[in-house]
Amino acid sequence: MNMAAEGTGPAVPVEISVTTIDVKLADLLAQPYAIDVHESRSSARRWPARSPAATWGTAAGDTLAIGIKEVKGSGFSGVAVLQAAADKTTVTLYMAHGLSGAMQDGMATPVS
Repeated sequence: MNMAAEGTGPAVPVEISVTTIDVKLADLLAQPYAIDVHESRSSARRWPARSPAATWGTAAGDTLAIGIKEVKGSGFSGVAVLQAAADKTTVTLYMAHGLSGAMQDGMATPVS
């Protein structure tokens, strides 16, 4: 299968981070939470992005995917995938620079 479309340019590199937290996924879904993403706590160079501080919705089985929005002009956005792991939750972040602009550039004009 050819995944490249003519004139689309190079692929966007994606950074991946995996963290396991000591909280059940069901407990995270019971209250509004936000995911706040930074390059690192000690880095002077920060790429902020976050999920809305609102109810995330319903998990599909033991997995929930949440969109992470760009904030403060960082250019970074992505997806967080939360997966139940007994009494813990594994959070996998897929973050990339320029996704918002790439999506807007490729969007079709709405039909009224």
